[in-house]
Amino acid sequence: MTITALTPGSPIPAFTVRVWPHIHLPATSDTLPMVYVLPADDIVSIDPVTGARTDVYELSLKVAGWPKVGDLAGWRDPAPGWTARYRYRYKSRHLTITSPEGTWYEGTIRYPGPEWEEAARLHGRIVVLTGPVRHPSQFPATLDRGAAYAMQITLTR
Repeated sequence: MTITALTPGSPIPAFTVRVWPHIHLPATSDTLPMVYVLPADDIVSIDPVTGARTDVYELSLKVAGWPKVGDLAGWRDPAPGWTARYRYRYKSRHLTITSPEGTWYEGTIRYPGPEWEEAARLHGRIVVLTGPVRHPSQFPATLDRGAAYAMQITLTR
């Protein structure tokens, strides 16, 4: 893990993220496929006077308007202007997530399994979960801290 400290006024660096598909099993007709998009590194801003630390990834989510997981009304419906495209290409799976400002994520995704693919086809949308955490196994603690974010995104072909 790399920890990058920023001083006030420093440009926000591009984030390297890791992506994990997930679906609760057994899947039912109401089960939405999920994707964890988590930063690969800790990037913090440290106030030189107070020493207060701010997680820059989490701050970027707040600034972009991502709703917290606890704010179900904020992510119950697909987010306007956001789309995702999932495709199988050359023996790999590829996911592109686009925000109103442009490409938010583009890259490969692990094989999610037939249940995930069927739910994605059936519902035409995914739930993206994110926050300042490095692995999905740490997500429950992130939920407890109130630092988890979610967005429902429409899948396009």
